[in-house]
Order: sequence, then structure tokens, then C-alpha cells
Amino acid sequence: MVISSILKFFSKKKEVEIYTINQNDLPDWVITQTSKNFEDAQKEIELIRKEISEEKQKTEENLQKLLEAELKVKGIPEKAKQIVEGNRKTYPHKVRLFLEKIELPENLEDVSEFCVFFDKHLDDFSNNTTRNYTILKDIIGEEAATIATNLSNFNNLIKRSKKVVQQSGIEKRTNLLNKTKIFQRQVEKKECFSKDVGKLNLGIKEEILGIENLEKSIKEIEESKNHINYLKLIDNKKVSKLELQNLESQFSQQFSVFVPALKKYERLTLDKDLVKSYLNNLVGTLLEDKGLKIVEILNKMKLSIVKGEIELKDKKKDKILKNIDSFDKTYFNNFITNYNGKCSKLNELISELGKVKVIEELDKLKKDLETVNEFLINKRDKLDSVKKEEAGIDIDILKKEFEQEISENFNKKINITV
Repeated sequence: MVISSILKFFSKKKEVEIYTINQNDLPDWVITQTSKNFEDAQKEIELIRKEISEEKQKTEENLQKLLEAELKVKGIPEKAKQIVEGNRKTYPHKVRLFLEKIELPENLEDVSEFCVFFDKHLDDFSNNTTRNYTILKDIIGEEAATIATNLSNFNNLIKRSKKVVQQSGIEKRTNLLNKTKIFQRQVEKKECFSKDVGKLNLGIKEEILGIENLEKSIKEIEESKNHINYLKLIDNKKVSKLELQNLESQFSQQFSVFVPALKKYERLTLDKDLVKSYLNNLVGTLLEDKGLKIVEILNKMKLSIVKGEIELKDKKKDKILKNIDSFDKTYFNNFITNYNGKCSKLNELISELGKVKVIEELDKLKKDLETVNEFLINKRDKLDSVKKEEAGIDIDILKKEFEQEISENFNKKINITV
């Protein structure tokens, strides 16, 4: 039993330590994890920077020797000598210009970019000085070759710099810091969407409450005595208007018996303008005919019919002669009195309706209700859109993926809190 317990104790797996990090602290944590490599890399870059400075000094010394060196090849023509001397002046000048651009950046993050620049710079220099160097190497020899060695040393130093940067993990750190920013922005967007959802829900509740209050106010007005009276006035107006229309219609129908004869009488009478007016606008002309000259016109038309001056079919003639005597002043006065009475009644109702203010208030409330309903629809549409945006950001999945990547890079189990 004791041996079994001991074996069981030693067989237990060592628990992996989990680092809990708030998403706001991630950048500092990543920098801390890479700081040792960075410090070592910075120290190495400082050494390389010093070696570059020393190499520049050596190069300058060798350039001076090149300028002072005697020609190793004797007996060359004067023109060839001039070419050599020209290259002896040109080549050091180009080398010095080349050296001026060899400066390692202070920031480790910029060294890789400088290394790319140096490679291109070196290629351009080589292409521009090959002929200069070849002439000097062939005629002067060793002093020119030492310059080539210096340039090769610069190239090796820059390559060392590039390797140091690569081993420092700068790319890994930059990548993780960039991804940290992206993750933090997604968390912020999620939080913003969540806040927007809350605000929109609150706004929707307010709009619904506003709609309920408006509907309540509208209902109260519609059930009020003033509104009921208003509806009664509307109904009375409709009835009064219909009565007036019926009276007009009945009068026009009765008077229509004389229209065929009047159209023919219009050509015979001196009152043709008045007859024409009656034919075109019966009621309006009658109301303007203060002396009821229409009665006289009808009587004269009757005589013309009897005399045969107006030719009519027997049925129409008999009908006109039978009814024409009843259209006397009393008939027309009764119609005018009745018509004016109904007009007065209608105008009174219209005037009373104009005094009613409740309908203006009701219309305003209904317009307000329509506006609030539109606001509600817009906010619900906006809410649906924001919810879709919010649902599109799954922080749990993003967090797990990022935790996995960080764990793989630093060989540490981490838990990110947001």
C-alpha cells in the first residue's frame, strides 16, 4: 500500500502554470516576455555599431595609403598614368560617400529595414565602382585590395546585424503586438455595439411609452363630449348639404320641362342673355334675379308657343303649357326662401365646426403618433443591424485563438480576461 501510494504520487503530472492577463496589459506582457532577447540584441548591435566605426577608420587609413601608394607597374604610358590618377581620386570619393550611409538605426525595429537598404546600396556602389577598382587593383595592387577587404567586412557586419535582429524575435514581437491591437479593437467594437444595443433598447422602450401615451390622449379626446359634438356637427353638415343638393336637383328636374322651349325662345326674345344665363346656371341666375323676370319670360314664351312661333312636339308642348302657370312668383319665392334657409343652416354648421379646436389638437396628436411610429421603426431597424454587427464578433473564439498563438510563441499557458 505504501509503495503504491508513493508510485501514485510520483506518477502525477506536474500542473501547468496558467498566466491570467487582462487584455489591456497584453502589450506590456508581450514586451516583458521579449525584453531579455531585446536587451541582448541591443548590446550586440552596439558592439557591431562600434566595429562599423572602427572599420570606417581603417577604411579611411587605407584610402590614404591608396592615395599615396606608388604605381607597381613601371613604364606605363603617360596617358595610362593619367587614367590611373583619375581613378585614384574618383574611387576614394565614391567610397567615402558609400561609408556616410552606413549608420545602424538606434531602434532595433528599424535595423532589418536598414539591412535591406544596405544590400541595395552595396549593389549600386559595386556597379558604379567596378571599373575604378579594377584599374587601381591592376596598377597599384595591394592598397586597392585592402579597400575591397574593408567593404567585405562592412557587408559581414551588416549580415551579423540582420542575424541578431532575426534571433531577437523582433518580428514575432511586432506581429503579436499588432495582433494585440487588433484583438483590443475587436473587444472595444464589441463593447460599443453592446452599449449601442442597450441605448437602442432603452430608446425603443421610450418610443413605445410615447406611443402608448399618445394613443391614450387620442382616445380620451375621441371619447370627450367636445369630440362627440364635433362628430354630430359633421353628420349634420352632411345631412344639410345633402338636403341642399336634393332641393337643387328637384328644382332643376322640374324646371327642365321648359329647357327645350327656352332654347328656341332664346333666339326670339330681347332677354336672350338672361335666358342663356338660366340655361347655363339655373339656381345661381335665379338667386341674382331680384325682380323674378323669369316669370315674365315664361309667360311670354307661353304666348309664343300658343301662337305657334315656337315649334314643339305635341307631348312636350302639352306638358309645358300644363305646368308653366304653376311657376309663378310664389313658386320661385318659396324655392328661394327654402334654398336660402338651407344655405344659412349649412353655413352655421360650417361656422360652428370652424370654432371647434378639439380637432386641431386631435390632428396634432395623430401626426405626432405617426412620427413616433416612424422613429420606432427606424430604431428597431437600427437595433437589428447593430445586433448583427455584434453577433459577428465572437470574442470567445478570438480570445482562444489568440491565447493559443501566444502560448505557442512563448511556451506558456495564458488566460486572457476582457
